[in-house]
Amino acid sequence: MFRFTIRDVLWLTALVALGASWWVDRTPLARALLETEERAIVSERKLVAANAERSNLILFEQRYYRLHTLFEKAAADRKLTLVQNERGYFLIDNYPPAGP
Repeated sequence: MFRFTIRDVLWLTALVALGASWWVDRTPLARALLETEERAIVSERKLVAANAERSNLILFEQRYYRLHTLFEKAAADRKLTLVQNERGYFLIDNYPPAGP
């Protein structure tokens, strides 16, 4: 049968105390690290969304400017008419269709 001395029990106690103190010390640090990473991910998602919204706005402005410019040219030439339906704006030709 195994016999433990006082020295063995003290070593075991010291080892368990060391492990428990390490665990107690590291648990809040790990939690804080996870929270920091989550905040960074949320901030990055907000930044990406803001950049995407800004890019969409810039594209919309560019498309509007091109359409407006094209419409002004067409109106000046009196060759095209701007028509809107549920799918968007279209420029149509005022000339009658060619053919017999």
